[in-house]
Amino acid sequence: MLQCVAVTPAPTGRLAVDVAPLNLSGLTDADYTITVFNGPNATGDVVWTRAVTSQRYGDGAGSLAYVGTCDAATGVNTVELRLTALHDAGGVVAVGSYMNPTPITREVTCVADADVAVTFDITLARQADQGFFDVAVQFRDIFCSAKLDCQKPDGSDLELLHAPGGARDMTVVLGFACTGSLTGTTYLYMDDLVIDCAGEALDVRVDPTGVGNVTPTANPGAYLFGAAVYRGVEGFAGKAYWNVSLGLDAATFTHNGACLLTTRATASAEPFPQQAGGFPLPAGTVYPVIDWRVTLSDGLLPDGRRVCTSHQVNGADGGVATNYLGYLPLSNGFTWDPAPIYLRHRFQPSSGEVLSAGAPICNPSCAHGVCVAQGLDNVCDCSGTGFIGDTCATPVCTAACLNGGVCSAPDTCDCVGTGYGGATCAADVDECATDNGGCDPVATCTNTIGARTCACPAGFAGDGESCAACAAGSVQPLADQPSCSVCPAGSYDDGTEVCAGCASGSVQPAAGRTSCTPCAAGSYDDGSEVCATCAAGSVQPAAGKTSCAPCSAGSYDDGSEVCAACAAGSVQPAAGQTSCTPCAAGSYDDGTEVCAGCAAGSVQPNPGQTSCAPCAAGSYDDGTEVCAGCAAGSVQPAAGQTSCAPCSAGSYDDGTEVCAGCAAGSVQPNPGQTSCAPCAAGTYDDGDEVCGTCTTCASGSYQGVACTPTTNRTCPSCTPVSLCAVTPTCTTASNSYCSSCTSGYSQLTLGAACTDVDECETAHGGCDVNATCANTVGGRTCTCRGGAGYGDGLTCTYYKSCLTARQAGVTASGSRYIDPDAGGAVLASSVYCDMATEGGGYTYLKVQGGVSTAEQAEAYCDSVGMSLFIPRSPAHLASAWQVANTLAVPPDNSPTYLSILGIYPSYDAATCASTPLRSGNPSCNWVASDGGNFFVSNLTTIAEPNGDNNTVTSMGYSYDASGNASGWNDQIAPNPLPSSARFICDVGDKAGTPQSCLDWRNLGFTTSGAYSIDPDGNGPNAAITVYCDMVTDGGGWTLVGRSRARTPAATACVSSDGGTSFGWKSARGSITDDANAYSLNVAAAGLRFSKILFGSYSSGKTWGANVYRHDNIAANFLTAYATTHYSHGTPVVVSSQCSSGGGMHRWIGFTNNTDAFHFRDVDGNGFGLTATGWYSCYYESCASGGMIDGVQGMVMVK
Repeated sequence: MLQCVAVTPAPTGRLAVDVAPLNLSGLTDADYTITVFNGPNATGDVVWTRAVTSQRYGDGAGSLAYVGTCDAATGVNTVELRLTALHDAGGVVAVGSYMNPTPITREVTCVADADVAVTFDITLARQADQGFFDVAVQFRDIFCSAKLDCQKPDGSDLELLHAPGGARDMTVVLGFACTGSLTGTTYLYMDDLVIDCAGEALDVRVDPTGVGNVTPTANPGAYLFGAAVYRGVEGFAGKAYWNVSLGLDAATFTHNGACLLTTRATASAEPFPQQAGGFPLPAGTVYPVIDWRVTLSDGLLPDGRRVCTSHQVNGADGGVATNYLGYLPLSNGFTWDPAPIYLRHRFQPSSGEVLSAGAPICNPSCAHGVCVAQGLDNVCDCSGTGFIGDTCATPVCTAACLNGGVCSAPDTCDCVGTGYGGATCAADVDECATDNGGCDPVATCTNTIGARTCACPAGFAGDGESCAACAAGSVQPLADQPSCSVCPAGSYDDGTEVCAGCASGSVQPAAGRTSCTPCAAGSYDDGSEVCATCAAGSVQPAAGKTSCAPCSAGSYDDGSEVCAACAAGSVQPAAGQTSCTPCAAGSYDDGTEVCAGCAAGSVQPNPGQTSCAPCAAGSYDDGTEVCAGCAAGSVQPAAGQTSCAPCSAGSYDDGTEVCAGCAAGSVQPNPGQTSCAPCAAGTYDDGDEVCGTCTTCASGSYQGVACTPTTNRTCPSCTPVSLCAVTPTCTTASNSYCSSCTSGYSQLTLGAACTDVDECETAHGGCDVNATCANTVGGRTCTCRGGAGYGDGLTCTYYKSCLTARQAGVTASGSRYIDPDAGGAVLASSVYCDMATEGGGYTYLKVQGGVSTAEQAEAYCDSVGMSLFIPRSPAHLASAWQVANTLAVPPDNSPTYLSILGIYPSYDAATCASTPLRSGNPSCNWVASDGGNFFVSNLTTIAEPNGDNNTVTSMGYSYDASGNASGWNDQIAPNPLPSSARFICDVGDKAGTPQSCLDWRNLGFTTSGAYSIDPDGNGPNAAITVYCDMVTDGGGWTLVGRSRARTPAATACVSSDGGTSFGWKSARGSITDDANAYSLNVAAAGLRFSKILFGSYSSGKTWGANVYRHDNIAANFLTAYATTHYSHGTPVVVSSQCSSGGGMHRWIGFTNNTDAFHFRDVDGNGFGLTATGWYSCYYESCASGGMIDGVQGMVMVK
């Protein structure tokens, strides 16, 4: 039903009004009013007006379909659509939350008795909760936020950027960020930031296209000290941002003359085209943007709020707000801007590209032609290029290309791959004539009409266009084959394209191999293609064998693949065994492989021995395998007996194993006794082993000896003060005295009682100076310091030091007494002797007492005939560390025994950094107190002494947990440890000898020359003198071979390997250097090494060119490589060595029949080593023939 306003003309036509959906999230209904006028531009009379809803006449989401009449008599009618309300789940949507573009009008021509369609597509923008906007256009769910911050949450200035003085100052931050599009790239757009300050002629303009610090166009009033731009994409959720920070000088930027900051930004899912004016908003839309209009000032409003504070988009504080802009070039009733609306800059976060207003750019770009603007679109103009298409990329050929040819350029046919040629690909081409027809270079090409065929040769596989050589381990004897065959297990690819079987003694368990592997020593080839391990008791020392040999009787398999002989004292009568059996106690190994029993009178208490020991005199074999001593009173003067004989009556066992007869005056009536009894006073020995009665001497006479066995002695008269010989009693006669005192007694007056004498008060009792004298009743005892092992006390014998003891054959380390001054005033001292380190002979006396300085400790050591400890070598220092920390070596265990050492500077603040400290070195004024050599590390990490020392303090070490010296320092207060309550005294008569040239180099010696080394250290060999190279490749190399060929004319090799022999010296312990040769017998010298250098040298012992080095060599190169092959590679040719331009090869070889190093070239094919047939050979091949005098080579190891 129509509502009438004024006179209604007769309806003669109908209108079908359609409104498209609004597509707003959460929308439940939309209210519209439709009005029809019977004139143009909403003039004339109202035909009808009606209020309708999308819920009733549409889908509820804003769509509408309604039919009404129009006035055909007037022709042109106007239809007006007005949106009056929106509804969502909360009811009516607030009008201020969306932008309403209605009323919208459409002019139509009304036709009598006909239907006319009228369509409305409303662009409606609505504010979103996300802080930006939802849009009823193609915005693809991009949500944005914006802000401008001038202060921190506590209200203070936001200070981020650094002012020119370096301190942070007041900063304004403009932030713009958008979430990523769900369906494509997000683009951000922004205008220049403009700051318009009142009273200033120029505005400040900041270009946001830079990155980091940017320079504004102007800076009136010096308000702005800097600006910075930050763009990018956050990794989480792909959020794109475009932020600008402005640094404001708080000292000049005051509230006077406030400044207004303005700019604009937006985003899109599709790129706006680049044009001269910038990037235009889409035509025909109401497009959302963010506008910034914020007053900047450092002053505060009367209520205490800052003018520029923290401004969120559409917030109550204002300044940052959503705006909706429209542009429609054609007039259709909208009231939008008639001209395009541009934003100046565009940022594509996914690529980082930033563009500004400029010439049109097509995307994708034009392959040919130029990009031109057509309205709001940028398109490619292909005119005159010979190409067509959206990007001018498709060429045009006037004459069609035949036989599969392709138009590749204007009027140009590409015939490649068709088999034809010519302008239109109509002529057959012999493909094989060019580049082998595109076949693989090794393939055979055969031409055909319009084509060609390709075939791979034997040894290759493929389709001919691509041929691949058979992989190593695969073969193909035929041509034109698609694949190669893998050699099966038990065979290998020998390069003949037919798989070869493995040689006897070699195996190959895997398929597709290029060689077989000889069975290693200890295994053999049993035909199963897996090397079998030798059975227990069997060995195979060589590689590549088909069987193993059982160990013979008297030997056994010890796992070394060489049958080991049974150890002395053990036997093995059977073959093929893995062990030998030691002979049991009571038997011995006599070499027959059957243990023999000990002979009667001989014993062997231990198993595994090679002999039995006859029982010594004084003992006998009682069957227990331990010789039993003769019973007291019995003797056995002979060795190897089974019994002892008791001594008869009248004799006794005196320990000599021969019965001794009783002394005159003594008797023994019983057999098997150990002593005789003297006849008592008044009796005598009359020879029948029973004492007879003596005749009593008359008064005034005496008898000082016992009666003889046959007669009585006379009794002579006593005389005054006559001694009674050995008689222990005194007899008194008238007017005479017989006085006799036992040794050790004396009388004060004649006839007085005998009293004890202290013999020790006179001449030390006759004892040795190193013995103690102890008085006894009637005598004294003498005891050597250290006990009876050093003498009887009357004479004591000591070694002067542990070194002299070691030189005398003492090998056991431990405590013993020494006498440094050999019987002088200094008494013998108990010391610890190290008989193992560096051959043995180091002396240690640990002293514990009051806190001592180094000088006081030195004085004490002097008092006992020694010196304060000085380390002679690293091994000596390590040994001293063990002694210091061993409780078993008294008085206690402590590392502080090594806190002070007997080394002093000769003047205060002596500096010896990076200089080997050794006595007598004029460049380093440190001295050892005993004048001997001593050990000090001189590695580059050590820089001591550094000049903070004085002459009354010494050097000390610091140690790691293992006792290794990790550093040293001169000791001076208040540095740690300037003194110590513990120290070590040392005789200092043993000088440590390094074991190698490398040890000397590590001690700090950098001059090449002759040095003494002791390769076997504690072994039996003495030290030797060698030549040490302290410069080449870090230094520390021992010269072991050097030779110079002097043959004046060409000579043929005399050895079987094709080389030329020449002389080598082979004398261990010599560095004799003559014009011909020098070598050191490596095996005999016991050199151990892991690196080898070999090559030429120019003169003397200086290295020249072509030096070859190998690291990680086995510990004993000669032993480890005696039976193996070693290849060095391609030889080096030095043409300048021969005047005729020939070559010279310099190589090193080793021999299995001598111990020397040798040079050798293997027919110019490289360096080799085989098990047999090696000789010392140095070969030079020149075009003119012959050897050149003076050509030299050498070998060094470390």
